[in-house]
Amino acid sequence: MMPILVETLAGLDTGRLLTLAQLDAEDVELTAGAVIAGFLVLSAFSGSLMILGLWYRRWRSGQEIIPAANRIGTVIPIPILTFGLLIAVFMSSLAIFASVQGFQQPAEPVAIDNNQADSEDLSSDAAPADSDAGDSEVVDAAPDVDNQPEPLEASDDAKSPTMSTEVFVQALVQTAYLDLVLIVVLGVPVWLLNREQHRQSVIAAQQSVAPQPDEEPPPVSLMTGTTDSLDPYRTPLHSDEMSSPSVGDLNERWNFKQEFRFAAEACLAAYLPTAALRLIMVLLLQDDAQHPFLEMIDNGVSTSVLLLIAGTAVFLAPLMEELLYRVVILGGLLNARAVPTISSTVVAIGLTSVLFAFAHGFPDSLALLPLAAVICWTYHQRRSYRTVVLVHFLFNGFNIMIAGFGMM
Repeated sequence: MMPILVETLAGLDTGRLLTLAQLDAEDVELTAGAVIAGFLVLSAFSGSLMILGLWYRRWRSGQEIIPAANRIGTVIPIPILTFGLLIAVFMSSLAIFASVQGFQQPAEPVAIDNNQADSEDLSSDAAPADSDAGDSEVVDAAPDVDNQPEPLEASDDAKSPTMSTEVFVQALVQTAYLDLVLIVVLGVPVWLLNREQHRQSVIAAQQSVAPQPDEEPPPVSLMTGTTDSLDPYRTPLHSDEMSSPSVGDLNERWNFKQEFRFAAEACLAAYLPTAALRLIMVLLLQDDAQHPFLEMIDNGVSTSVLLLIAGTAVFLAPLMEELLYRVVILGGLLNARAVPTISSTVVAIGLTSVLFAFAHGFPDSLALLPLAAVICWTYHQRRSYRTVVLVHFLFNGFNIMIAGFGMM
């Protein structure tokens, strides 16, 4: 059950829910839902190109592609970081192992072998039964074998779904339980740590010495430690933003409209590279197998099952995965050094992205690397769990919506 559970957890993410490479041209029907889905996919590609171009222009002009928020993330202690790394390595190992087993498919049985075996049994039973029978009984047995109907229905077994609806739903429910358990096990300690660190920052701010009226310090950049001005395309949320480098001032308020904008940019920027890599992997590996989710759609599923799929993929998966990979692992690795360097930041983002991608099995792991890297950079800049959950929610939600229109 665990390999099925891991494959379900992996497949419910964006890699296998819907890519153009999974759609066989002979199976595509020109329906209203297919037209809407195609229009949405083309719009996503156009939006992705636009955002990538915008990020390139920001980078060329010396701006940050995603502006750094005036806040610090939760400082993750070594024991929690170690526990999170063990969970991530365990999930990645199981996913890769399940993927390797999937590629080692057993040889397909030949339908005519059964008839040949029956003919051999008939001939062997006829000859020793009576030694005086001679060749006449064997000749009489041959027409019986030849007159048997050909098993034309044997090819239908290959088209049957690899996972029944009951098994799929059971694995999906287990995945939901696993997500909830990890959210509680990791979320409660992180929430308590965040509250304690916020309390200490407030005390530190109250105990800090206020500057003289005629000596107002210039704004200090969180990322560079210099007195550079804020990014021109980010509007400060309050007038005293970044007016002091003390820990107590690193607490920018979370604004939904602003964070949704950055989340949408990150989602669109990752969409085109992810879809392109997935298409390349499918073409190289000649992987025509459908994910159980798509097979359930082809065979018809109830509304309750579809809601369970959507709830697990769109809500539970982002909540659990962003808590584990971005807050615990990436946050802990970024805080491992007192003063993070460029190399340590690259290593932290790279390791977290690989662990996140490999947890989704092969070949989806390679296709999900751009998405993983973009979400990691978003958390590095915004230092907000809610922001990266928004990115993941938009990415998975869009693919679920495309799959839903494909059913129409």
